[in-house]
Amino acid sequence: MLILNDIKIKLDLAQLASYMYLTPEMPEYAEFAELLESIRPYAKPVALLDEASILEKTPDKIISSLGEFNCSLLAQLVENSEKIFPFIVSCGTVMDAFGIDISDPLQLYWIDFLKEFAMEQAFKKIKSEVQQICPNEKITSLIPSDDLVWNLEGLKDIFNVFPLGSRNELGLGLTEYLHMQPIKTRAGVFFASHKEVDICELCNIKKCNSCPIKEKSK
Repeated sequence: MLILNDIKIKLDLAQLASYMYLTPEMPEYAEFAELLESIRPYAKPVALLDEASILEKTPDKIISSLGEFNCSLLAQLVENSEKIFPFIVSCGTVMDAFGIDISDPLQLYWIDFLKEFAMEQAFKKIKSEVQQICPNEKITSLIPSDDLVWNLEGLKDIFNVFPLGSRNELGLGLTEYLHMQPIKTRAGVFFASHKEVDICELCNIKKCNSCPIKEKSK
């Protein structure tokens, strides 16, 4: 199991401001720059990653060395792969707590964006780790999102892979109502697959800007 605490990420002002459609001549640019400098010391995303051998596969689930994953789409996509890689990534508890004393709606929007960005960087980091284990393979991810893709109950399968002590160490939690903590947390599995399935057509969430399946996250 790989435990990554305080993942180093780059917070480039010009790049991040462009995502917010801010240019240097705008008064909000300086405000965003000041906020970025304030949050920079707290930008410490975290991740858990493990490797599971596939022991058996049915049309509805995968039975692995780390437990069962009840998702028919995952079983379809994995094909002939011998391993899957469960993961949890998060902006981290330190960054999650930033901004609790801020009430300005614009700044809160920026903070939410920066937490999302930090989580995305953690996602890319562990995907690169999987890519090193499976060179020359196309690495795909699947996350519990809805009944057509993977029921949210699948989050329990993923969280149960990782020891409670490791999850507590990084401040990662899952409530009885299947809410992940911190809020900016993603859990799923990586795998190598050559089967072409348009997951986006199946998804009901439509949160496309932060979807890990999208090309920008690869």
